[in-house]
Amino acid sequence: MKCRDCANLMQYYEKPENADLNEMLQTIDTICEKMDEIYEVRVIGGEPFMNKELHLVVEALTRQEKIKKVAIFTNATIMPRDEQWPSLQHEKVRFFITEYLQSRKLQPLIEQLEKRGIAYVSEKANGWTECASLEKHDRTVPEQEAIFRSCCAKNLATLADGRLYRCPFSANAFKLHAVPDYSEDYLVVADASREDIRSFLRGKSYIESCDHCNGRSYGDRVIEPAIQTKVPLKYKRYTLEVS
Repeated sequence: MKCRDCANLMQYYEKPENADLNEMLQTIDTICEKMDEIYEVRVIGGEPFMNKELHLVVEALTRQEKIKKVAIFTNATIMPRDEQWPSLQHEKVRFFITEYLQSRKLQPLIEQLEKRGIAYVSEKANGWTECASLEKHDRTVPEQEAIFRSCCAKNLATLADGRLYRCPFSANAFKLHAVPDYSEDYLVVADASREDIRSFLRGKSYIESCDHCNGRSYGDRVIEPAIQTKVPLKYKRYTLEVS
C-alpha cells in the first residue's frame, strides 16, 4: 500500500527498507535503562509484518519489565508467519487493525487472533486530515508554538535508527532527508542521559520540523482515507553540507 495522505509519510519512500534489527534491539535496551516506565510501545511500519524479524522485536519489548503494553498496528495485508505467533501471544500484546479495501487477510487474521486469545481492535480507516505534505512554511516562533501546542501527535515519541523523535512525522521526514538536519529535533539514545530524555519529552514548546508540517490538530477537516498513489510522491530533499 502507498496511501497518498499517510500521516507517517510512507507515500514518499522510493525504496523502503527494514530497520536494522541489531540497532533496534540495542536501542530498546538502552532507552529502557533510562526510563522509569513506558506505558505502551506501538510497533508500526508501513506494514510491520513485511519484516520477517518482527517477532524478535516483539520478544525484546515484552521481556522488558518497564514496558507495560505492546501495540502492533497492522493493515491486515500480510498474515504473521507460523514462527511469529508464539511471541504475539504474550499477555502484553494488543493488535490494532485498520481496515482498508486492500486488507485481504482481515478475516483470517481475526480468526487467528480469536483462536489464540490475542486482544485486538479492528476498525475502518477514519479521521484522516491534510497533514502529510512536506512544504516549508517559514512560520514565526509563535506560529510554530501554536502548531505544536495543538498537535495531536506531539507526544507520540518515536524510536527510529537509534534516535528518539517527538513524532512519527519528524522521524520519517529526517529519514527521507525532507528536512534539514535540525539537531535539536532528536536525541541519539545511546548518548542521551535520563535528564536529556525528560527535557526532550517534556520541555519543548515546538520542534523545527513543525515548519514543514501542515499541522495535525483535533477538529481539522477530515478527508477521504487511503487514496492510493501508484508512484512515490516527489518532495524537496535536503543534503548535509560538509566543509
